[in-house]
This record gives sequence, C-alpha cells and structure tokens, in this order.
Amino acid sequence: MLEACGATMGRQKCYNVSVLWTLMCAPAAGGETVDASLPIALPITEAVGMGGAGLALARGATGLLYHPASAAWRREEDTKHIGLSTALSLMRVGADEPVDLSNTAIDGAQWAGWLLGTGASGFVGRSGGGASVSALQYARDDTRIRIGDGHVALSRLSVNHHVAGGLGLRMLLVEVNVDGTSSWFQGFGAEAGAVMSDASGGWNLGGVIRSPVRAAVRESSLDIDAVALPWQVSMGGAWVSRAANRSTRLPVRLAVDLVVDGPVSDGVTLEPLLHDEVVPRGGGLSYSPRIGGELEVLPERLRLRGGSYIEPARSVDAAPRIHGTAGFEVKLFHLKLPWGLLDNDLTWEGSVDIADRYTNASWIGIGLWHRGVVGGQGAIGPSVE
Repeated sequence: MLEACGATMGRQKCYNVSVLWTLMCAPAAGGETVDASLPIALPITEAVGMGGAGLALARGATGLLYHPASAAWRREEDTKHIGLSTALSLMRVGADEPVDLSNTAIDGAQWAGWLLGTGASGFVGRSGGGASVSALQYARDDTRIRIGDGHVALSRLSVNHHVAGGLGLRMLLVEVNVDGTSSWFQGFGAEAGAVMSDASGGWNLGGVIRSPVRAAVRESSLDIDAVALPWQVSMGGAWVSRAANRSTRLPVRLAVDLVVDGPVSDGVTLEPLLHDEVVPRGGGLSYSPRIGGELEVLPERLRLRGGSYIEPARSVDAAPRIHGTAGFEVKLFHLKLPWGLLDNDLTWEGSVDIADRYTNASWIGIGLWHRGVVGGQGAIGPSVE
C-alpha cells in the first residue's frame, strides 16, 4: 500500500513544524551561533489536529518525523507481507503581516516561500527502514534561505510484535544567499527511538533521543560560526479504543507527549539578527507538553480532532504561548491500482493551529483511511511467509 499526503497552505502567518526545528541562519554579527530549536507541532495534518501529540501512534513514512522506529512498527499480520509507505506534501509558507515566528516577543518580518516534505519507508518481515526530507526555500528582499532537514533510519520489530526500536541519522543543510552570494552550513546528528504496546489494554508508549546538531561552515562569506539544534528527548503515551478490551461506542484515540529541548551554548535568536540585534536564546532547558484526541463521529466516514500544546520561550524576555488546534478527516472513495500498488480508501484532511501571533491552516490534504495510527501503513505485494 502506498500512502500519499499533500497539503496546500494559503495566506499563512508562520512556518510549520520540523521546518521550524531547522529554521536558522541569516546575516549575523560577531560569529554568533543561532539556536534553531522551535518546538512547534509537526507538519503532518493529523499531528497538527491533535496538538502535535502522537509519538506513540506514529507509523510509516510520516512517522519518521516522530521517531526512527516507525517503519517497523506495525500489526502482526503485516509482517507476513512486504509493505511500503510514502508521504508527500507541498505547502505555501509566508506572511502577509509581520509575525513572531519563533516566539521572541519581537515583531517578525514578512517572508514567503515553499516547503516540500517527502519520505518513503518499507518493511520486510520484522525489519523496516526509510528516509524523509523536509526542504524549505523562502525569501525577503535580497535574502534567500534554503534549508534541508533529512532523516535516515533502520528499525526492527520484536518477536512478540509489541516493541519496535530504531536508529537514525539526521542531516542538516542550510544555504543563505545574500545579494547573490551564497553561504553553506552542514551538520549531522544521531537519533534513537522505541515504541511499545499493551496487547490488550489499547495503550502505547514511545520515546526518542536526539543528539545535538551543529551545522558548521562549509562555505561562507558571513560572520556566523554555526547554526545549532540542541539535544532533544521526546516521550509519549497513547490509548486506542479499538485495541482495548473495553472499546468505546465511537472509536477514539488519545495521546499525550512531552518534548524537552536542551540548551545551546551562547545561542542567539534568529529574527533579531535580521536587524543586527543579538538576543540570547536557548540558555536552558525548555519543555513542550502536548495533548490531543480524535473521535470517529461517523464510523468509517468522518473523524474530528482537537488538541493543544505549549510552545516554550527560549528567547529572553519572551513568554510561553499556548496553541489550540483542530482538524478533520473525511473518507472519500476507494482507489485500487494494478498489481496491488494501492488498494485503500482515500481521505480529505485539514487542520488549524492558532496561538498569539501565530496562525497556521491546512485545508487540502490527501491521505489514506487507517485505524489507530498516525501515518497509515499497510501491506502489499507477495507474501514472505
């Protein structure tokens, strides 16, 4: 089964998710290190609708944004087949009005551009692997920034099919073009994650550890030492009614996550650097709790989602801000392709994320109808029994 997810963003007032995790770099003075950590809800329509929570539910290509174990995390019956999952999204990003992109308590600037997110994963038996890439290009006046954030992971499902673990490599590639002159920054990091389930209670637990990423100068005419992502620890729990001994009348998913970002030594904030002002950022730990839920109000037809999360203030003089999110998913029609490449129900999805000085909406998204996961993943092709 192939999974494809798309979204078109119109009249946006901020950037979305993993892009914000890797948003960095602009002309800086004094060889500063830019703290690029921005814990915003992941750029997945499902995840945004559920307040960014869902680490313990994520599977397949879209799940690679949550944890490296997602490719192998699947149902026992799927281990008898070869399985594939893909994800693709293209979003218009930017602002018609000044916005505070990274919660600095300082007026932002007008930027516009495009965000491409794509990924693929597969599994054979109890082994899985995959890769995902988030690519952003945005510009203002005579400055253009390109950011690539890549993940490559291998994972394995346990013999009892209740635990999956994975290891991954992160790559960060940034280009800053000012007045036609480009500067490049590149860095690597590691990540490890695991997820487990209770066979009868409907509970899932998951966790991820990510090492710091320091994107050093590869080629630059700017006075920037590096751009950095701190170490990160994420953990989450979820309950799925369909997997529980006592299921609810209407299918429901509930999830709670906590994202902890470490400090960045001598880190500074991005937006003020655009105006030649140095504002310290990332001097200590930051915490982003997230909670969300989904209710299938019309069985096998319509799902509604809602949630909330706290975006911490990593810059001085800023305060944490609370986000409210909502989303929906409607089953459209069944699509079957030759040779078993696709045999599933397509869906239409949308989401909205609102906070002080922050608005993000996605009204057009195509996905696959699945049960109890974030990022549906199924089996195709010949049996490998």
